Amino acid sequence: MDKWLLKLQNINHLHYGHITLCLGVGTLNINEGVNIEDYTKLRSFLKRRSEGFRRGFRPKKAYTFSSEEINKFLIEACDEKYLAMKVTMIMGIMGACRANEMYDMKTEDIKDLGSAFLVNVPNTKTKVSRKFTITDNFYPICQKYMDIRPVL
Repeated sequence: MDKWLLKLQNINHLHYGHITLCLGVGTLNINEGVNIEDYTKLRSFLKRRSEGFRRGFRPKKAYTFSSEEINKFLIEACDEKYLAMKVTMIMGIMGACRANEMYDMKTEDIKDLGSAFLVNVPNTKTKVSRKFTITDNFYPICQKYMDIRPVL
């Protein structure tokens, strides 16, 4: 009996479907010089056994807010408690900003144009700075935050 078959018999803590992951085609071919492609019955058996593990599996999907939910939050949430969160949401959506990009922003990166804010994102993941504007209904919310924000 080949020594790789003995290895398969000694693996009792793995399910059949995981054997192909543990001792995949490349591993058997590289380490043992055995091409599992030649053993069609073994391949079909392992494939049938592994299908039970995949059946019913659904990856988790992150929850995203709808535009109605975002508008409802921006309009109805109390400014005394949620103003900073509103501005963070606006900056994240309008500028497609990552959390660390917003964290690294300084007040010098935001320029008030009177009816809009011009925001510069200097430290991006791609190392290319970008700019975006905050206008329309979002401008007054951000303006209110800028007015009450303490100057450091």
